[in-house]
This record gives sequence, structure tokens and C-alpha cells, in this order.
Amino acid sequence: MGKHVLFVCTGNTCRSALAEVLAADLLDQARRSEIRVTSAGTHASHGSPATIGARLVAAELGLHLEYHHSTFLDEALVATADHIFCMETTHLQAVQALKPDATVSLLGLEGSEIADPYGSGIDSYRTTRDVILKALAARLPELFADG
Repeated sequence: MGKHVLFVCTGNTCRSALAEVLAADLLDQARRSEIRVTSAGTHASHGSPATIGARLVAAELGLHLEYHHSTFLDEALVATADHIFCMETTHLQAVQALKPDATVSLLGLEGSEIADPYGSGIDSYRTTRDVILKALAARLPELFADG
């Protein structure tokens, strides 16, 4: 049985959706099919599409978010995750409220938060994508160690 990694942000339409598609691509390149990635939002409207900005900056790397639909973070989803990466401290607190013993941390390097590009221009989305990609490159190897 493989490992399940969950990415969490607010609406699950940009940051966590980008993290999911970027991580899936990195894991595919590393041939680590036993690690499954998903994403959710603490205030997601179930079924909303990824933002245009998130879709565009993913497409710049040959990745696709056209089929992404937001998922609301709930206790059942948290219970299935082996590790949860959050974009902000408020997301981490929401996860801990659902499951106090969850293995959860901020995705950003050195415990930093990842800024929300929602409502900003394409350059903000690119910056967020690149910050997430750098964080994933640093953080995913810790998942490989035991799994």
C-alpha cells in the first residue's frame, strides 16, 4: 500500500492544486508511483475549477489543471493522509483541529508560508508556482526515505 500526501490551502483552486500537479509530475519523473498526491481547501466550494492563473502557469510547464475540481478538507480526507503539507499556518491549525496527531507541516522552506496569488496577476501565480516547486524539490525526498 502506498503513501498518501495531501496539500492544503484555502480554496483548493490555486496553491494546493498547483502543489498537487507539480508534485505528481516530480513523482512521475522519479518513478515513485506508490506515492499518491491530492489536494483540498479549508474553505473550498466542492467542485470549483482551478483558477485561470493556476491553469496558465501549470501549462507553461506542460502540466494540466483543466480537470481539477476543488475538494473541501474534512476529517475523512485528513485521516487517509500520511503527510499533509499546508500553505499557511491557519491551514495547519485547521488540519490539527480535525486530527491532532496528523503528520502536518508548512510546505514552504524553513517553515515559511506560501503567499496566495488569488486575485493577482499572472506574475504572482508564476512566483507562487516557482516557490512551490522549490519547496517540493526540497521536501519530497523526505517522503522517499520511508516509502
